[in-house]
Amino acid sequence: MSSSASASTGKNPVNPFPSLGTSSSSTPSTVKPTELKIGVPIEYDGNQETATGWLMSIKAYLLINNDVYNNDEKRVAFGLSHMKKAVAQSWATDYYEQALAQNPPSFGTWENFEKEFKKSFMPVDTAGTAIAKLRTLTQKGTVEEYITKFRTHAHRSTIKDQHALIEFFTTGLKTPLVNRIYGMDTVPDTIEGWYEKASHFENQWQKARAIASRSNRTD
Repeated sequence: MSSSASASTGKNPVNPFPSLGTSSSSTPSTVKPTELKIGVPIEYDGNQETATGWLMSIKAYLLINNDVYNNDEKRVAFGLSHMKKAVAQSWATDYYEQALAQNPPSFGTWENFEKEFKKSFMPVDTAGTAIAKLRTLTQKGTVEEYITKFRTHAHRSTIKDQHALIEFFTTGLKTPLVNRIYGMDTVPDTIEGWYEKASHFENQWQKARAIASRSNRTD
């Protein structure tokens, strides 16, 4: 939309990164904004499972540093600068090349960067993908690690039915824990209850093994 068209509507484009705190108009032009190194985003490698979290961390960092990254060119460049691993690096390189090939060179809008990023790294059917992962997810390490992964996929699946979530959870949970919880007088009827009991019993077993190990060393 041209500037004349914008003026005729009486509306200004929405800034997705509103300034936090004092507005830039009240800041003396001689004062250089200070970048706050809070929650500095990690390097993204193209993993679809971490795409949403990475994008949110980029947007949060840009939000608290809106006075530094105060236009789309800087915001897009910042995002690209944190894509230096694996397939993400190749994607960023292509983006750089396309931007520099324009006349004049331009990274374009943040809105377009975000749209292209989601198209490349976030599955279209997020809910369906998450449900598929719930069907195959199994506990391979600690129960806390399993619960963390299960929570993430459960949230993305949008499943609200507690019995369905419990069925998925128990299918991947280690058999001794499943048997121990089902052996209780009152079996949990919510997924949160299953999280709690699974953590509780695994912690008990870990303490028992630690005590047994100390006893064996003293014998």
